[in-house]
Amino acid sequence: MRFLQVSDVHLGSRIGLSWLTPAQCEEMIRCVKDTFRRAMLLAKERQVDAVLIPGDLFDDESVRPEDVSWVVSCIREISPIPVFIAPGNHDPYWPGSPYHPLWIARYPQVAWPANAHIFTAPSFQTIRSEDGAFSVTALAHTHAGEIREPLLSTRIDCGSDPVRILMVHGSREAPGVRSKDKTLPFTDDDIVRQSVSWVAAGHYHSAQTFTDSRGNPAGGYSGCPQGRGLDECGPKGALVVEVTPSGAAVEFCEIASRSFWKVGVDVTGKGLPEIMGALEAAAEAIPGGDLLYVQLSGRLGREVSLELQPGFMADRTYAFHCDSSLVAPDYDIEGLLAPQEAEGLPGRYVRRILEMKNAASDEERAGVDEALYLGLNAIYGKAPDAH
Repeated sequence: MRFLQVSDVHLGSRIGLSWLTPAQCEEMIRCVKDTFRRAMLLAKERQVDAVLIPGDLFDDESVRPEDVSWVVSCIREISPIPVFIAPGNHDPYWPGSPYHPLWIARYPQVAWPANAHIFTAPSFQTIRSEDGAFSVTALAHTHAGEIREPLLSTRIDCGSDPVRILMVHGSREAPGVRSKDKTLPFTDDDIVRQSVSWVAAGHYHSAQTFTDSRGNPAGGYSGCPQGRGLDECGPKGALVVEVTPSGAAVEFCEIASRSFWKVGVDVTGKGLPEIMGALEAAAEAIPGGDLLYVQLSGRLGREVSLELQPGFMADRTYAFHCDSSLVAPDYDIEGLLAPQEAEGLPGRYVRRILEMKNAASDEERAGVDEALYLGLNAIYGKAPDAH
């Protein structure tokens, strides 16, 4: 059996990043829609037996009827492949939800196709395939708040079909895994306890898999299929999962229309040619047409100007931003102590601070160094030019 898993599309969400133009923000909103269609076409191309959407297909109740119509048309396009949807904490099943009959009654032009199977109960329910080859068990979030109960801490009745899929929109709690808006928490032991063929998880926006007690893939997150900001950087896509009697094989398929990338560059001790070279290397390391955000840090000589020409990197990236907010000015300390400078205010300040540093303990010296640069910043009244 072969499944495609995609979640956390957040269709209908707004993108308003200060370093993007309004036209670029609108383009990224279109990318979210286009990426969902890519996922459905991938399902058709790979001839999957079902599509699994474990939550947050939409982004809150702000979703527009035309967004829902787009999703419906994409799902109808791959019929008869069944699509199983478990509403998450951002698109819960309630009267204001596009899944709910009351919402559909307001917008009769939007009708879910026969191959869409939406879970509507707050407790786990099982839907069996028409041929009895597999079943999908899931629940619906019915409010935007958290589900605090660890519902997977006991074994869920997922039926007895040859292939049993459990869909859950929740927070995996494991060492090294950063919890995100904890809801419906579960552990790896909880997954093993379920004795199912695969656990399709949603809620985390980075792809990850988890294993059973023998180290075999037991479930995973596909992550969001399209990044919408700097907290969703890198490759984004969907999972194609092949379930066989010997276990599950997992393939991550990148389907994002454009990706966000964030790169750090330390400018300490560098001149302008070296900094420009680092920026160009960062752009060359990512696919063309993506969005690149460079965070500069460190100390920069006051004689170095970071002003970039308009349109810099326009031929290599869809959007580029160079953030110099973490750059601090560097000073020629030895030069300020030279005889011709020593009696000026900066020279006298440096001499006094260095005397304090010599008398300070090891624990205090970092604070004295910080005071040295803060004071020089105040004396000179500005940081180096940087844009």
